[in-house]
Formats: sequence, structure tokens, C-alpha cells
Amino acid sequence: MLVSALPENERMVVGLLTMFETGKPWRVYDQVTLKEGDGGGLTYGWCQAALCTKNNWLVKMLERYVEREGSRASEVSSWLPALRVRGPLAQSSAGLHRLLRELGSDDVMKEAQDWVGLYELGRAKMLMVERGWIEDLTMLVVYDSVIHGGFEICERFVRAGMMKT
Repeated sequence: MLVSALPENERMVVGLLTMFETGKPWRVYDQVTLKEGDGGGLTYGWCQAALCTKNNWLVKMLERYVEREGSRASEVSSWLPALRVRGPLAQSSAGLHRLLRELGSDDVMKEAQDWVGLYELGRAKMLMVERGWIEDLTMLVVYDSVIHGGFEICERFVRAGMMKT
């Protein structure tokens, strides 16, 4: 499914998430971010798929690109072993960052990024339905925390805190 085919409220959620992650209200496919102290490690793309989360979306996205035989699949494939073990040298490599930025204009990579983003949007919607939450703003918050792999942890802490008050 294409992002453009989503209902308006879900397109708005994707746009807001993209604004939070990249500073732009549209999907920025070539965004590469590595901030000192950020537990997500290297992140990439419009939904800033993170390397150092339990879901390891960055590796899954790159594997999808290779499986779909993107034009630079062999180059991407050569980085996968180091990224699978979350190697700090690979994460900070200027060569890898340059490759990822260049891949931002590749249609196969755009599809891989959309696949990650839409998969996690679907997961966020499922979590909302399970909990009886219906507001679009709630969808945005859940979506953001699902993408970064922290939803379940945050929910546990909040529920524990609610029991104390």
C-alpha cells in the first residue's frame, strides 16, 4: 500500500511523524542521523528506522532493499554483517552515511522505507484497537514509540505509575 492511499487522518499522522523525525512535513528518504547518546544509534529514512532497537528496523529495511535487488544491493549487502551486530565503526562510517543518503533517491529504497513505516503504522493501529484508544493524536504517539521500539516499555512504566497515584 502507498502512503498516498491511506485515509487522510493516517496521512496526517505520517506527516507529523516525519516532521518530528526529519524536520520536514514530507517523507525525507535520505535522512541519516547519528546523535551521541541516542539509544537508537544510527537511524535512516523518513521514519528514522533505528539500528539499536529490539526491532532493528534499519537492518530489516536494508535486507528488504537487497532482497528486492536494488541497484546497489551488493554495496548494501557488504554493510549488513557489521550492522547486524550493531558495530559502532559501521554506524559512524562516513562511507555508509554517504551510501544511505544516495540511496534516498532509489525507488527500491523508497519502497523499503515505506514498507517499514506502514508496517509500524499498522502495528500502532492494532495496539490502539486492543486498548480501546481511538484518537488520531494517540495514533501519532503510539506510532512514534512503536517505530523506536519503546512502546511496551513506556506503557508498562505509565501503568505502574498510574497504580501509585
